[in-house]
Formats: sequence, structure tokens, C-alpha cells
Amino acid sequence: MQFKLSVCCCLTWLMLGVARAAPAGADWRVVSATLTRGDTAVQITYRNGQVVTIRKIYPEESFDPPVISQDRLSVGWSVERRVDASYAIPADAHIYRNGRAIVPWYCPGGVIEYWQFEAGGKWVSFEQGNPHGVPQEHWCLVDVANGHVLGRVNVDDDTGKVPPGAPAWAR
Repeated sequence: MQFKLSVCCCLTWLMLGVARAAPAGADWRVVSATLTRGDTAVQITYRNGQVVTIRKIYPEESFDPPVISQDRLSVGWSVERRVDASYAIPADAHIYRNGRAIVPWYCPGGVIEYWQFEAGGKWVSFEQGNPHGVPQEHWCLVDVANGHVLGRVNVDDDTGKVPPGAPAWAR
């Protein structure tokens, strides 16, 4: 199952246009980001006049409403899909910055419980968990410029809470 989900996410990443380079000097500040056609596409309008529409790839997917970062250079949304369950779960989060896909973040076999932009939009934090069974929650901090994981914090299995002294992005 992990392989299937990983392949799906990699294909999603490629189809969303990761390889497409943003023109140099273009003003990629986000003017608006909205769901269109129900919850099957996200339309992003940039200050430079570009309009990008990202459509769902699989029929079982749906998109949550997009969120624009504080610096207006990034926009992101959760993708819900049926993986192993009979109901949809938030399995991915897609982040666009400067007109291109940066972070198609996913939790193999798990769910993205919560995510938000940090540091004005330079980073994004994700709380990941398990839909069933043993809790294995943790937080990740990711650089939206390159998709690198900057930090991880595991939730204490006994208390279900972030340990004392954890960074603010993991609370």
C-alpha cells in the first residue's frame, strides 16, 4: 500500500507541474485561490496575470479550500481521498510557491491531521497521524522553497501531547 500511495503522490507531483520553472522576475504574489467545479479543482490567480488551475487526478479525490500564506507567495490545500478506508481522509497537502508545485506532502498509510504556514509562508508544518490503530502522531516542518524537512517532533504515545520544550510550530 505504501508503494501504491507513494507512486500516486509522485505522479500527482509530476502532473501538477513541478518541473515547470517560474519565469524570472515575474510577480508571483497570490491574488486569490478558490475551489472551482465543486471541490475538484483549485484556481490560483497571481498578480502577474497568470491563472493556474489544478484539477484532481483521481475520481475519488476532493480538495479542501485553499489557504494563502501571509507573504502571499504560497498557497496550499489538503487533498482527501479514499485510500484503504470506505471514507475519504486527508492524505496529501499540496503547496504552490512562485507559480509552481513545491511540496506534495503525504503521510504513507496515515492522515494529515492539520497543517499551516509558518514564518510568513517560508515553511509549512504538518501534524500527521494514523486513521486507525496505534497512534503514531508527529509533526514535520518543511521548507516550501525546496521541500526539505527541517524538523520533526514526535507526540508522546502515553499522553498524546507534544513533549515540553517542543518548538512552537509543533503545538
